[in-house]
This record gives sequence, structure tokens and C-alpha cells, in this order.
Amino acid sequence: MHRQVLVLTTRGRKTGLERAVPLQFFSDGDDMIAAVANSGLSSPPGWYFNLTATPDARVAVRGRTLLVHA
Repeated sequence: MHRQVLVLTTRGRKTGLERAVPLQFFSDGDDMIAAVANSGLSSPPGWYFNLTATPDARVAVRGRTLLVHA
């Protein structure tokens, strides 16, 4: 099975520094859907909190960089 991966770059909600994380995603037409999962832990991953605080981010996928709004 072919897995699709994007690199999500968010701004840290506490530090203001850029943070990048690779995520598996699924296509739904032109939309990209990434599940908020944290390796089975009960709390969401840090990138989720960063997007909640600042929903504007960048996504690098398939050789392109896109500005996105969560």
C-alpha cells in the first residue's frame, strides 16, 4: 500500500519558532486529511496545539509548498 506523506510546518504556540513534522495523510479530492494521533498516547501531539493557537501553516507535499489554514 502506498502511503502519502506531507511535512506540516506550524508556529510554536509558546516559542513562536517554526516546527516541522512529517505526517501521513489521505486525499479527499483536493483536500488533505491528517489524523490527530500521538502514537497511542491519550493526549494530542504538539502540532495540534500549535494549529489550534495559529491555524495558518505550511504544507510541503509532492514537491510543492502550500500555505494552508486549518
